[in-house]
Amino acid sequence: MQVQNRYKIRKDETFGMKTASPKQKGTKLKQSQNPGHKTCDAVEEASMTAAYLIAEAENKSFVAAEAVKEAERVSKMAEDADSLLQLAKEIFET
Repeated sequence: MQVQNRYKIRKDETFGMKTASPKQKGTKLKQSQNPGHKTCDAVEEASMTAAYLIAEAENKSFVAAEAVKEAERVSKMAEDADSLLQLAKEIFET
């Protein structure tokens, strides 16, 4: 070891050489999880889209059912009005 400007300088052969770092056990697992995570995100997004479309379809079905009920109600009112008109004509003619 040399001392230069109050710093110790080692003269090791290993100094400056790269040592192999130990492999991390979870590295490969994490890489394989990334596509799975993307797949999971895609499945989640698809399920949310499907849920939205189902809710929208149910809403349209409800609106259509209410429109049919309203049409039936208006049709009955028209029939009742026609019946009253016929009755009024018969009363007026007699």
